[in-house]
Amino acid sequence: DLLSSQKKGDSSAALGMTTTYKNKVCHFCSFMSFLFNIFMSLKKAYLYLVSVISLVIAVVGAIMLINLGLKAWVFTKADQNYYAVPVCTPAAPSTKDFNCDPQYQEQMKKQSEDNRASQRQNTAAQAVAMIVVATPVWFYHWKLARKEA
Repeated sequence: DLLSSQKKGDSSAALGMTTTYKNKVCHFCSFMSFLFNIFMSLKKAYLYLVSVISLVIAVVGAIMLINLGLKAWVFTKADQNYYAVPVCTPAAPSTKDFNCDPQYQEQMKKQSEDNRASQRQNTAAQAVAMIVVATPVWFYHWKLARKEA
């Protein structure tokens, strides 16, 4: 029987393989195919997720820059402080009279303007950094995701 199967070209019979072994191999192959499909699905999900997150970060950075530009050139009063600290100091600790020192007032006004300029620069740096980092990350992952699809 073994010789007749070799002549027919049935290599599994020649090796002594049974149908149960063939079924186990077949199940193993289908299981590996299933795992591969899951892996590929997770990879696509990861690529699309990173693409979406980085795109959102880039959009937020652009919105921050647009907001900063609008406050600086179009809506100039939107960037002013509404609640200023009093610039007058008491004449004496026991009295309710206040002396308004013009030099102190000028110093507080300059400090307020410096703080506002510092805040604008901080916001601009943050927005540009978000755009500069998120845009290439989005482009790279989007390109890979489209290639996988």
